Amino acid sequence: MAERGNLRVFYVDDSGNARDVAALGWLEVDVRRWNAAMEDWRRFRTDLYEDEKTRIPVDYEFHAVKFIPGRGNPSLLESWNRQKRHRGPVALRALEVIAGMPGTRAGAVYRRTGDYAHDRIDLYRTWLRRLNDELRASDSYALVIVDGDGTEHAYRRVHRELAGAGRRVIEDSLFQPAGESHFLQCADLVAYTAYQSVVRHPGKRFMWDWFGSRLPLAQGPAAL
Repeated sequence: MAERGNLRVFYVDDSGNARDVAALGWLEVDVRRWNAAMEDWRRFRTDLYEDEKTRIPVDYEFHAVKFIPGRGNPSLLESWNRQKRHRGPVALRALEVIAGMPGTRAGAVYRRTGDYAHDRIDLYRTWLRRLNDELRASDSYALVIVDGDGTEHAYRRVHRELAGAGRRVIEDSLFQPAGESHFLQCADLVAYTAYQSVVRHPGKRFMWDWFGSRLPLAQGPAAL
């Protein structure tokens, strides 16, 4: 639960597959520790760039569903890009940094889906209402920033469904492309890791325990 009287920012991204599960992951940041948390992440990204064994630019977008399986060319070193086995250790380091950033907490929820388009939005709705209840109980407020370009109007409608006097999630969902936000990229990694821990696809067996082992203080992944 959020600290009483505080303002928090939730960076949110989704993951999943229309055949099985819709998942939602987030990074919750205490605004008073935002700079310290960002400094930790930026230091990690700078280290990845300056390390002669990785050479991944700071502004390269971590998109877990592409990065971890080996798609794309994140490194300036072609030899590194050709070796898919290099991706997992970097993703694990990223999760460890996320777990240790001051003033933050990761979390995830999911839903078994029969109608992915509907269930994805309803999962967000259920999560948002639960968040609003927690914030009201602690007399706190939050902003929610979502990966996107602003064309997902369903998220805005969900925010406007919240009761007026008891509403603690302020504003509609604020959209930002993940490529322009380090913390949305963190949320993307959390969501994808949570998704793999739930669906346990045989081809991603190496990821099944990542969420629990690398994010030990995270919420979930909880079924909603």
